[in-house]
Amino acid sequence: MTDFARESEMAPPVRAWLEAQGLTVKAEVSTRHGTCDLVGCSINPEKARTRVAMRKATVRTLVQCARLLEEGVDWLPVHDRLVFVELKLSRVAEVFHQAYRHKYLSESYAALPLVIAERQAGKDRWTRHGIGLLGVTPDEVRVFVPATELDGEERFRWQQVSIAERFWKTRDGADSELRTKRLAASAAGGE
Repeated sequence: MTDFARESEMAPPVRAWLEAQGLTVKAEVSTRHGTCDLVGCSINPEKARTRVAMRKATVRTLVQCARLLEEGVDWLPVHDRLVFVELKLSRVAEVFHQAYRHKYLSESYAALPLVIAERQAGKDRWTRHGIGLLGVTPDEVRVFVPATELDGEERFRWQQVSIAERFWKTRDGADSELRTKRLAASAAGGE
C-alpha cells in the first residue's frame, strides 16, 4: 500500500524537491516526446541579464531556436539546467518508458511511491539508461538513483532551448506572483 490515492498527490513533494534545487517548476509540459508531469528549469542569470538588456523577446518556434543556435548568439540558451520528472503510483514499466523518452532532452527522473521505488532501486535499467529514480512520500523525496545528463547531444539542444523558452516567456508572471505573495505576507505581519 502507498501513501497516495492519486498520482497528482505526489506532485507537491516532488515540486518542493525541484524548487529546493533552485529550479522553477511547471506542470504538464508538452514536449516533442509527450507531456511531462513536472519540469524544473534554472535560468542562467548572466544570459538573462544580457537578453533583457538587448530586449530579446521569446524565441517562438523550433526553427527559430535551431537557426539562432547555429548563429551562435550569446544570449541563448537562457537556461542552465532542465529536469524532467514523470510520476506514477505503480506502473513501473510505463513510468520508465516515459522518463526514457525525455532522457534525450536533459536529466530525467521517474517518481514512484517510496515502497515501490525501494523495490526498484537495485534494478540495472535505471543506471544503465541514466534515468533517475525517486521515492516519494507526502513529506519527502528520496533519490535512489541520480539521473545522468547526456553529453554532446547537440541534436537535442534546440528542443531543450524550446522548452526553456516557455519558462522565459512566463518569467514576469512568476515574478509578479512572487511579489504579490511577499506583499501579502508582509501585510499580514509575516516577513
